[in-house]
Amino acid sequence: KRILLLVTMQMLLLSLPLACAAQSALLVGDLQGIVDSVAAKYDCAVSLGVTAGNTSISVAGGSASIGGGPASTTDRYAWGSVTKTITGGAIMRLVADGKLSLDEPAYTYVDAMLKKSNYAYPTMQQLFAPDFWSIPPPVIFDPKNVTIRHLLAMLSGVPDYDTDGYRHLQYNHPSAGFSPLDILDISHGPLMFVPGGPVPSSGPYHSATNYCSVNFMLLGFVLAHFAGAKTWDKYDQRDILPDTLKERVFFADLDTLCGDATAPVHGYDKQSFAAGDQPFDVSSLNCFAGWTAGNVIMDAQAAADWAMALYGPDSVIPQAAIKQMLPGNASYGLATFGFNGRYANGTAGECYGHLGDTYGFTSTGSYFP
Repeated sequence: KRILLLVTMQMLLLSLPLACAAQSALLVGDLQGIVDSVAAKYDCAVSLGVTAGNTSISVAGGSASIGGGPASTTDRYAWGSVTKTITGGAIMRLVADGKLSLDEPAYTYVDAMLKKSNYAYPTMQQLFAPDFWSIPPPVIFDPKNVTIRHLLAMLSGVPDYDTDGYRHLQYNHPSAGFSPLDILDISHGPLMFVPGGPVPSSGPYHSATNYCSVNFMLLGFVLAHFAGAKTWDKYDQRDILPDTLKERVFFADLDTLCGDATAPVHGYDKQSFAAGDQPFDVSSLNCFAGWTAGNVIMDAQAAADWAMALYGPDSVIPQAAIKQMLPGNASYGLATFGFNGRYANGTAGECYGHLGDTYGFTSTGSYFP
């Protein structure tokens, strides 16, 4: 099994005097040893970016592809759901600016964009309703009750698209770019639970939240509305990024193949039914489908710098907005996972950020306050 493992760590190492060149060099050596060990264990590429104060450290290990050359710190990867922190940050800036409330209904803005796009289901009520050919569930929940907060917290109840069935479809039509509207077609159907929860405690939906990328695609329509975009594809996802990152962070579009965006890196899927018995090289796949839920492309150091730009002391949003995003001891807050204890040798160390698990790539963007 060969999985391309990508990790980015974002740290404020307050007890470590990184200004000392000798100790900084020792840290680089230690991190390189860790990266090389993990790359050898899993037969993969590992890239690690660290930002601590004004110091940045990047290390990489393993090979960029099966039989390929060594991984480099400048290699770019598909970061999947780490994109949600960018979308979430942009939403929270609108909230901080008083342009949007977390507790207002999402349909006001989503419907406006669906209608501009001449979409077959021009409202969330029609989109998230039983299909004409289906057998409706015993209870129907009103999509008009889905708020911005529900979408950010994965508590809207909307059905997801990212299943083995969808992956099989994408793998059989690798270069096809599925637009957000195409994806909503796949997700068409009634809400799975009442907006805001609780998530049903039995059946497949048994966690405190119901992880679903469609939430963040709907938030993309909200952002497009506030940006004054005529259609979804006119929204510039770079808007929330600081100027220093706008030329280092890229977003896949309907024409972007993974192999073009991440060359010379190749991602390999061996985790799904759709991949079959052999590692599936995703280089031939279009890597756009998730849009504002999963289409960011960048190197590990850029990802670390984005984590600092979002959660750090000089954030692109006010500190009060960051506090609203944080999950505390919960598993998920607003566009943010809670990682407390996971990266601190089992101690009570505080950490938060987001996981990414797109086809052939695994990633983590983490911040240690």
